[in-house]
Amino acid sequence: MIKDIYTGLKDIGMHYDAILTGYIHGHESLKATGEICIDVKRKNPNTLWVLDPVMGDEGQLYVSKSVIPVYREILKSGKVDVITPNQFELELLCDQEIYDKKSLHSAFRRVHKECNVKHIVVSSLNLTAEELGFQSDNEDSIYCCISSVDLPYPVIFEVQKLNSYFTGVGDLFSALLLDRMFKTKGDIISSTNQVLSVMSKVLFVTRHFAYTNNVGKCVQGRMGDPTTMKECELRIVECREFYSDRDEYFNPIMIR
Repeated sequence: MIKDIYTGLKDIGMHYDAILTGYIHGHESLKATGEICIDVKRKNPNTLWVLDPVMGDEGQLYVSKSVIPVYREILKSGKVDVITPNQFELELLCDQEIYDKKSLHSAFRRVHKECNVKHIVVSSLNLTAEELGFQSDNEDSIYCCISSVDLPYPVIFEVQKLNSYFTGVGDLFSALLLDRMFKTKGDIISSTNQVLSVMSKVLFVTRHFAYTNNVGKCVQGRMGDPTTMKECELRIVECREFYSDRDEYFNPIMIR
């Protein structure tokens, strides 16, 4: 069905400036989507393809295991420009554990070399500052990390950790990153900084609504808990005024 839709779009001369691929549960649908996007890139190599390999988080898969080799094959096509995995998803793609700066560098090198991916943006790294090789005064942080063929070393952004699980963070992150990359003509550091700055506002508003809707009790979203996950689903509509903001709140830190 996906292929039939694409055939119809080709027949009417549809042109793509950019592509975003995200959550796809089954391997057949993912394979078909990959073939379509590769075909688009063959016809127009300048089309920007951002791929979010949505597979799981915190060591837990929420798609079929059969999609893992399909994602690897799609990446090896050499047509994907940007990927936005979390740490767990990057480990699945590389089939290796990431536990410190050295293993992170190794994973980046492998994806750049074997898959010709220009930019890797790890949306969340659950490593400590010490494991990443720099000093920080904040003990409760998570990190967003960029590796790019345009940069001599990876760059990280330190983000305050909120003790909650939010639903929809990865989807919004990738969509905003595609928008910024297209508009900034590929400035990956500035684009990511702007996205993180928008995301911080969205999470603040989401927490506010989860708090007020429960009569002064702050809800802590938990993965797999339908009640709290629903309360902590991102307030996309309420935050629409933020999406065009160009603030850059975070300091890029290069890790050698």
